[in-house]
Amino acid sequence: ENSNLAAKIAFVMWSPFHFYVYKNIAEYLPEAEFVVCDTWFKTAPERGVTHIEKSITLLKKHGVHWRVCLELADKSVIESFFQKYEILAATFLWPPLDSLAFDDWFSKKKSVRVLYGTVKNLATFAPWSARFDIALSYGSHSHKYLSVLNESHLVGVPKFDDWFNKTLDDKGIEKIRRGLNSHKKTILYLPTHSGLSSLHKFGEAVLELRRFYNVLVKFHHWGSLTESGEEKKFIGKEGVYLFDEASDLLSLFALADVVLSDSSSAAFEAVLADKPLVVLDMTTEKGRMESHLQGDEFNGLWYSGGLVPPGGIAEEIKEPKKMIGEVIDNPTKVEAAVKRTIESKNNFQEGRRYWKKLLYSYNDGRCGERAAAVIREFLTREKPTPSLLGYAIRSYLINLEKNYSFQMQKIIQEAENKSRFIAQLQKKLKNYTAVKNIFDRVKNEKFLPKKIILL
Repeated sequence: ENSNLAAKIAFVMWSPFHFYVYKNIAEYLPEAEFVVCDTWFKTAPERGVTHIEKSITLLKKHGVHWRVCLELADKSVIESFFQKYEILAATFLWPPLDSLAFDDWFSKKKSVRVLYGTVKNLATFAPWSARFDIALSYGSHSHKYLSVLNESHLVGVPKFDDWFNKTLDDKGIEKIRRGLNSHKKTILYLPTHSGLSSLHKFGEAVLELRRFYNVLVKFHHWGSLTESGEEKKFIGKEGVYLFDEASDLLSLFALADVVLSDSSSAAFEAVLADKPLVVLDMTTEKGRMESHLQGDEFNGLWYSGGLVPPGGIAEEIKEPKKMIGEVIDNPTKVEAAVKRTIESKNNFQEGRRYWKKLLYSYNDGRCGERAAAVIREFLTREKPTPSLLGYAIRSYLINLEKNYSFQMQKIIQEAENKSRFIAQLQKKLKNYTAVKNIFDRVKNEKFLPKKIILL
């Protein structure tokens, strides 16, 4: 570890890509450090050391302070680990901040939700957000809804400071560029995960584009679980360049002539980066969308539906005046759509301006500084009083967790009682078996008197 002994603020990471979400905030907070946690959204071989070392490698590269928390459930271990911090900043409320132990230690700490993504509204503004004291909003859209749940502060998108300040990793970008075919334009493919991932429907069509273009692909960080079969089709293909969650998306935007995406928030980040876009529509199919909305969508690991609401942003971008790029619903149209997009880069400007204004504020290269000022000021004051709805949700979730804990204790007690009963039966069986074995041996000794056998 490379711990900061003076750290009062912890930026909690479950993935290397979270570093890019936090880094332009943390650089203004010398009293902060990163905490790398184990995660549930990786395959068993990737969890633990392998996954965590990816994050550590990235943190070492940038010379920042960091610690590692491997425990996800034991309250005493977790609470002891986080004891030194006054503020916990995180993108999500995942273990160890919330765990199957159902111990509400998290609410005793000051907490800041650092927004990641702003398109999947049902997930972005889910009830769990109310467990955070304050939230950092991207723009008027997220500020409007987060204000109902938290004390929301409008700061913009800190990770895009590098883009607007032109402080990208130029050496890294050039290294990637040298590996590309300089005679071809470059496409960046950014699919989301689970039922609405375009990989299921458009994956083969995207692969075909490598005949004419360099195809850069950055899969969703959950994809190794939810779309592993589809992702494997891209491995080892000539003209296809794969990037993992430790890769800086802004560097890939810098290389891209066109972006292909679906209902991923990355599609709107392409708009913020002024990159031409083709939208691979996965919400038009009635059956697929109904399954998603009703929570029937099962990816083999968890029910992943309920991220995109009916009539939400993913639907609005199909309206002529709100389009951010050409929307296609058939894989056979991909090649032609990409060609048209490259030849006419300035289309859909009205829609792109609309969404930029609604979703993203400032865009001045100072969003990280602005966010850091909010967090530092929070160090010097008390936790805010939640809004009525925020407090209601917080109380409901805490009571729900306590009831779950109580029910689990009852189940465990019943299991222990049954275990003791089984142990008693096993002991009786063992005694019976021992007596029976003696009886059988005696019975087989023909020279013993018959009365002993009868006895």
